[in-house]
Amino acid sequence: MDNVKGTSLETKEKILKSALDLFAEKGYDSSSISEICRKAEITKGALYWHFKDKLDLYKELINLILQRVMEDAHEFVSEEHSPLNKLRIFNKNLLVMVETLDFYQKSLMMFLREMRSERVSDLHKSVEILNEKYCFERYFQKAIKADEISDALAPNEYLDLFKSIFTSLVVNWLVKGKPFDLAKRGERYFEYIFKIK
Repeated sequence: MDNVKGTSLETKEKILKSALDLFAEKGYDSSSISEICRKAEITKGALYWHFKDKLDLYKELINLILQRVMEDAHEFVSEEHSPLNKLRIFNKNLLVMVETLDFYQKSLMMFLREMRSERVSDLHKSVEILNEKYCFERYFQKAIKADEISDALAPNEYLDLFKSIFTSLVVNWLVKGKPFDLAKRGERYFEYIFKIK
């Protein structure tokens, strides 16, 4: 029985990996169930055993990406650091993961391809779940109270600034073919924007 469960889990992982590869390369709309099955080396029946349809597969993939980000970002919640240092560590760790792990690069390419579709709301929901889990705005609020950053912006405005810079940096890096050290540049940008007092 354990062997059957193991095989079933392996099949599901192969399907998710194949879907991520194709969605990153071609986009959701241009990737067919048949292509996903061929890439995963499974039958359509095996895919439909795990997922109702392509949209169900896509939503499961979004959940997997979100789960991986939350698991990989565990250092962020350490109580040993000041609020701004927690954000700095999170920023650095996430950029290093994006720079070194194919999974994150493909996930981001998939997200970029989906920005103009009706499915973008699924991506926004994932970002909101991540924001609720880590309460980023609260860390900016604590950094203002600790006089680590200026009170010239409200916590939600700092969060918007942080997300905008991080997003545009990563998109620029991906679209231009990874021409610079993403983590180092991200650290420099972080230091620059949060030194302003």
